Amino acid sequence: MLDDLLQVVNHVLEQGGSWQGKTVLLAFSGGMDSTVVLEALTLLRPRHGYELHAAHIHHGLQPIADQWPAHCEQQALQRGVSFHVRKVHLQQSEGLGLEGAARLARYQALGAIPADVVVLGHHLDDQAESVLLQLLRGAGPAGLSGMGTDSIPSGHPLRSPILRPLLSVPRERIALWAKDRGLSWIEDPSNQSLQMDRNYVRNRLGPVLNERFRSWQQGLARSAQWATEAQSLLVELAHQDLHAILCDVDAPTIPAWSQSDPACLPGHQQSYLALSEPRLRNLLRVLVVERGAPAPPAPRLVEWIRQLQQADADRAPTMIWQDWVLRSWGGKLWLEKRVNTVRTQNPDAVIPSDVITAERREALSIEWDGLQPLQADWPAGGGFDIVRVDPGSLDQIQAGIILPFVLRHDCGSLTIKTASGGACIQPGAMQPHRNLRKLFQELRVPPWRRARMPMLHCGRELIAVPGVAVHPAWQAPPGSAGWQLIWRDAGLACYNN
Repeated sequence: MLDDLLQVVNHVLEQGGSWQGKTVLLAFSGGMDSTVVLEALTLLRPRHGYELHAAHIHHGLQPIADQWPAHCEQQALQRGVSFHVRKVHLQQSEGLGLEGAARLARYQALGAIPADVVVLGHHLDDQAESVLLQLLRGAGPAGLSGMGTDSIPSGHPLRSPILRPLLSVPRERIALWAKDRGLSWIEDPSNQSLQMDRNYVRNRLGPVLNERFRSWQQGLARSAQWATEAQSLLVELAHQDLHAILCDVDAPTIPAWSQSDPACLPGHQQSYLALSEPRLRNLLRVLVVERGAPAPPAPRLVEWIRQLQQADADRAPTMIWQDWVLRSWGGKLWLEKRVNTVRTQNPDAVIPSDVITAERREALSIEWDGLQPLQADWPAGGGFDIVRVDPGSLDQIQAGIILPFVLRHDCGSLTIKTASGGACIQPGAMQPHRNLRKLFQELRVPPWRRARMPMLHCGRELIAVPGVAVHPAWQAPPGSAGWQLIWRDAGLACYNN
């Protein structure tokens, strides 16, 4: 016979279908809430047949935290639970305070551990505090929706499905259950710090509200449910408006080059501006979030739309928030990751001649930030692949922006330089040398991408710009093997994961 709390957790698990053989990963801080979830999942494991793992994310924010991984490992292993520990380094960005940066790093680390579902220990009081904080910040329905039992926003770093089995259970009830079972947990001293907003709500506002409104947590949780319903209707309205935009027969023809660019929002800018401003804000928020970006701050979105409505054809309003950029250009709206580059004294990089040879069969990936080579999966500017191409195999290349010609295999040592609009290249046989700036304009390469594209030189001669041109003297003869250049821009990294 299951007790009340186990019945709640078991009910949430049963709603998720069969768990036989699946991997369940618990985010295990070692505190009371996650310890209770660990105990409950351990007790219910024989009933559902899942494989249980626990992961502790070590932020290193305070010296005492160095003792917590050992405690968490002991708690996990004594229950026969596989244990993982990950140490993270916080990187604060615009719009994220210490709490936000820690949460993002924690979710990214958890998302890197393979699992069929990630279990989080949030409870009813957490939900009420989140809704109250969002209300005080002036959030709309999306923010007031709080946390879902089994849902995360689009583009969330966890990516895996989640469960919050205690979301309907108050903290007081969880504490009684933990004491009754004699559980051992960590008391984080930072939970008493009133510098953090959530702690202030919990330790100062909560007790005051309890004196007058004993059920304020349940009331805010119900409000979150209504806000969730309202937000779902707003998303439905946004999809209806997008469908109308795509069917707008009066809108200018969308160029083929933009239809294939993942950063372009669907439809023409003119059709967006035909919407009322509230519906336009709603549509843009939904499109941005569905593409994995956080919703932009409301004041910035309002100001950007104002600029968009007043801009002439030569202006391109830009909105930057956190690590994202929303632009207007060429009659289209563009959403990309923000790219930062830092100039160096020696921006050139050399690809040795023994790397690009006729005998080399495997692909070569070169990372490039627009100014210097980097050893990162997705550096600031991007990178390009040099792929061995045999005759008739061009149709096998799918990724990136593909150069229309193939570089011959005996090109030797190459030097990479930062693209310059003043440079010239001969784009084809029997054609004069052309200014890169003109070629960029003709090919409709967005202006903000041009400065971080690489130029490949052999000696002093510019022989190729990935995605733009290969000098005819360096093109592989028809029907022969060569090297295909595939440019990957870092601003589009979010669309390649």
